[in-house]
Amino acid sequence: MKVAHRVGAMRGSSHRGDRYWEQSGIALVTDEEEQFFEDQLGEAKRRCEAVRQRDPGDLLNLYYLGAVESIRAAWDGTVQRAYFSAGRAMRRAAGLHREVLAADPDFADAYHAPGAQDYAIATLPRALRMLAFLFGMRGEKERGLDWVARTAREGQRSRWGALWALVLFMQREERMDDALTAVRTLREQFPRNPDFALEEIGIRLHHGETAEARDALLVFIERRDAGFGNYHLTTRGIPELRLGESWLFEESWEEAEAAFSQGLQSSPPPDVRLMLHFRRGNARDGLGQRQPALFDYNRVRQLGGDKVLERWARDLRKTPWPAGAPEGSRPHPEGQESRPH
Repeated sequence: MKVAHRVGAMRGSSHRGDRYWEQSGIALVTDEEEQFFEDQLGEAKRRCEAVRQRDPGDLLNLYYLGAVESIRAAWDGTVQRAYFSAGRAMRRAAGLHREVLAADPDFADAYHAPGAQDYAIATLPRALRMLAFLFGMRGEKERGLDWVARTAREGQRSRWGALWALVLFMQREERMDDALTAVRTLREQFPRNPDFALEEIGIRLHHGETAEARDALLVFIERRDAGFGNYHLTTRGIPELRLGESWLFEESWEEAEAAFSQGLQSSPPPDVRLMLHFRRGNARDGLGQRQPALFDYNRVRQLGGDKVLERWARDLRKTPWPAGAPEGSRPHPEGQESRPH
């Protein structure tokens, strides 16, 4: 999860609409991290295969073998963006868990992988969905959501992972109240985990609840700086990005520009750096600093890795923010049509 956050794969804002598929950044993974992952996953798979040879009917072991393949699919798809190998691993995981369900339909944890596969394939961009179809992979969105939700309600081993998946899926479906309820449950269950707190803040910003989001952010930053829980693992630049957005969407340009600049000084990962440059350009436009704003928009285009941001930056070179704000680049309070931002 920590590595996937470096490319935005575990942030809801990346999954609204087809935004994720227009991003091309690959996570900066150290050799040690990659080796650790491969060693741990390889050992887990070897142990599961050994048990399977001794007792092919051990459903719990079959479930764990499918879980190993699910982790492989998540790594390949989100960290490496190796979609073909991710698809193969996802199909293996779903197949193994369907074997478990065929033997025991009440094995609630086994609904997660095939449900996630169903939803993921059904919501792919059309071209990718057709490609998946050619490889014999089909999806059913509603069934996928129902199955993942069942694991989130009844699962014993992957309940919380399924609930986190629902947070992301609900945002893609524009069911923000459901996403907020789910992520609040996770935050309350795991108060030392910074990801759930930040995701709740991001959803509130998307709703246009800037003051509430800012209050939560100030508490978050205070906890991070005090070394609370695992807050030291927070993706660099994200709290400052969200804080700046809370000011930006209220047209408090100076405060917003200062927050974005501070975030850029924190050595953020590439996808966060892009957003910080884009948003700082917005704030500088608001301040009437057109040349510095153009510098930031040019940086977005030079750094690349996010076609949506590149298009927005190109448009804002013609017409300054906020008058020229591209569709989807501003928050959408409840009751208005909502787009990814």
